Amino acid sequence: AGSFEAKIPFKESFYQNVVSLAFANATPARIGEAIKIKFLKDQSKITYFRAILVAIFEKATDFAILLFCLFLGCVLVFFTGPLSALFLIIFISYCGLLIVSVLLLRPFFKIAFKITKKFKKQIEPFFITKKSYALVLGISLMSWFILIGQTYIISQAIKADISLSIFIFLIPIMALSGLIPLSLGGVGIRDAATVFLLARFGSALEQALLISVLYTFINYLIPAFIGIYLYLRKKHARN
Repeated sequence: AGSFEAKIPFKESFYQNVVSLAFANATPARIGEAIKIKFLKDQSKITYFRAILVAIFEKATDFAILLFCLFLGCVLVFFTGPLSALFLIIFISYCGLLIVSVLLLRPFFKIAFKITKKFKKQIEPFFITKKSYALVLGISLMSWFILIGQTYIISQAIKADISLSIFIFLIPIMALSGLIPLSLGGVGIRDAATVFLLARFGSALEQALLISVLYTFINYLIPAFIGIYLYLRKKHARN
């Protein structure tokens, strides 16, 4: 948010994220994102346009890293398969694309400002420094690998014989399937995808279902409960 001149203290940023997650998990179609945009606009005193821009940038960078993990997982899981060379080429090409997007970000904006001087005020909200962009990508990558490691530890705790490389491939698919706006917080759709894929990799049905349930409980229900508690607490304090 700071990259778009939306100055919000860390405490308030944490509050709006967990509260919006609570609403996103309790409503279809990810309504929590709309709540986050309104909160950002009200707290940082920026326009709705710039608040929407922050939300889009956040999701775009998160999606970019999610694809990175998915392509990496394809390389690791299908390394000896007939499509191993294709997956390796796709992964290397995508890594190159991410690096180029960071290196050429500032020159792109400089050229855009020169070409469209009359519309500089409209373009400036899109400006973000190369350092900020790389930092956001790095933080997103770290958070996804933490999530992957967490799920792998869960599988080891219940004695499921599943390698880490499979979870590098699986977690992005779980995350993407949970975005389908047909259930509350993706529950059901994400679980079905998880159980199906884990079963394909040799996991017992009971273990696959338990991994899915624990994944949802730890990463969705617990943050949602925290968000609801903080929201009600703040609302009570205002009254």
